[in-house]
Amino acid sequence: MPFLPSELIGGDLEWLFDFVVKDQTLRFARVPLTATIAGEAFEYVGGLEFSEQFEDGIDPFGATPSERTVEITLHASVLVKVAEEFSRGYDFAAARGKLWLYERNSETAVLFLDGVVRNGEFGGIEESLTFSLEEVFADDVGLFPPQPARITETTWPNSVEKSRGERYPWVFGQPGYQYDTSTADTPHGFSYQVQMVSYHDAGSHSLLIAGHHIEATHVWIACDETGLRERCAVTNTVDANGHAVALAEMTNNTIGSGTSNHPEVDDTFFCKFHDDGGGLMHPDGSAMTGAGDVLRYMLRSSSQRIDRGRLAAAIPRLNQYRIDVAICCSPDKRFSPWSWVEDHLSTILPVSWRISVGTDGGWHPVVWPFDTTSHDAVASITATTEPRYHEYPSRSSAMVAPTAFREGRASFSSRDDVANHISIDYQNDIKDGMYWSTKTLSADPAELAAGRAGSNLYCHTSRTRYRDANNLPLTVPLELTSDVVWDDATAAAILSWRSRKHALQAVLVSYTVDAEVAGHLEPGDVLLLTDSELEFSEYLFVVEQVTWRSDRFLSLALRSLPDAARDLAGAEGEEH
Repeated sequence: MPFLPSELIGGDLEWLFDFVVKDQTLRFARVPLTATIAGEAFEYVGGLEFSEQFEDGIDPFGATPSERTVEITLHASVLVKVAEEFSRGYDFAAARGKLWLYERNSETAVLFLDGVVRNGEFGGIEESLTFSLEEVFADDVGLFPPQPARITETTWPNSVEKSRGERYPWVFGQPGYQYDTSTADTPHGFSYQVQMVSYHDAGSHSLLIAGHHIEATHVWIACDETGLRERCAVTNTVDANGHAVALAEMTNNTIGSGTSNHPEVDDTFFCKFHDDGGGLMHPDGSAMTGAGDVLRYMLRSSSQRIDRGRLAAAIPRLNQYRIDVAICCSPDKRFSPWSWVEDHLSTILPVSWRISVGTDGGWHPVVWPFDTTSHDAVASITATTEPRYHEYPSRSSAMVAPTAFREGRASFSSRDDVANHISIDYQNDIKDGMYWSTKTLSADPAELAAGRAGSNLYCHTSRTRYRDANNLPLTVPLELTSDVVWDDATAAAILSWRSRKHALQAVLVSYTVDAEVAGHLEPGDVLLLTDSELEFSEYLFVVEQVTWRSDRFLSLALRSLPDAARDLAGAEGEEH
């Protein structure tokens, strides 16, 4: 949380700015002051100008994080002659900055933004320095997979020429396993292509199946040219540079294929996992399958600062979603870890992305609390018709009921987001170029009668509530695909949270609240709202954005959590 209630004890709030240029730190505030941070006193000169507001929010279910940016103006001549220092090698375009909010009485400073300078402009000694201070995921310069993890003359001196330059695959879970559990000897479910690194006419042929050790003792290999399908033993070993790898040893036996053809060096091979174990392992030797664990593993290769504490707290909830995939990269197209997370995990997980405030802050997922109840609320606010700028409720309890002044009228989330016939294609077979399974949630009577969809209360409520031009129940489709899901239960879980997101529109409303009693709130927190004018009585809302100001008040943008069961119970109660 940004501040503890005890740290906002009625003193003044001030914005502070640390301007880091090369090996020099210049410190600015709105007015000159001495700030004690972590027990050390720092002198800040006057000369900082910006909007005096900072928006800390999340994009609801957005696959891409919201950018954090503020416009800064510095009257830098107090400390430095900008043009003169630039000529001496102090390039302000390469500077970084830290924006703090400081509470004078408690001597508490919270870091709100740690970013880079962009779009800087400067002039003569009497002219100000202006720029944007930004922190965005686009600045991630990390690349995956690791550069040494590839087939070369150095790593595999005896490798076949066709495989030279190929990157090692990374395997999570058991891609291909869930397609057909009745028999592993199936022509389908081969989820990624593998490369041959050694060939022997009379013996075995080694295929590189992972750029790390794996849990599986055997995998299934298919050869397009011969029609061969073989259960191959796995060897965990290292390449010539000592990098851990896993090999499948293919023999000339053709188990279950019905052909005596032998594979050749130019053939194309595909791999699938069955019941002999999974891919990348935890330290205890078990396969890594949970989406939260996979997310953390990928972000470790990112160059961005990560809030490891909040990420760790989200992992148990995200591990309810199983990931089965092989990450394969072409020789000349390594990618940032975040781009893979954005494309493959953010689209199937009920999360938004945020940069937490504080010196230990950073990027982390905010899990949307669809299963929350009133017992999970971290605050309760009651709306008033007029702002009460001098009333400070008691801080004796963590659950306080501060008054809140509503900012304008309530509204609804976009109707364009509404959907009530939601399907997902999964179990992606790269060998056959198709998805082998589909799940659907719907309230369409024809789809339900034909057994092509599962029933869902949210979809039913939505289809009943929204009507077409003829005032008939409206079916609105949403079609999803995933290349990282093979598990039926995970596909069902994705559809479940998607129905909560899309079936019904949410109520959006904002309030001005005293920072002393709401300064601990963050985007993603759940609170109870009572607003008699809107007929809300302890109604569950999620904090979507907190706007911090230096006048000791903050603005809370709230989003309701649609609850079809609650609405249905309320409607039945009114009928009786």
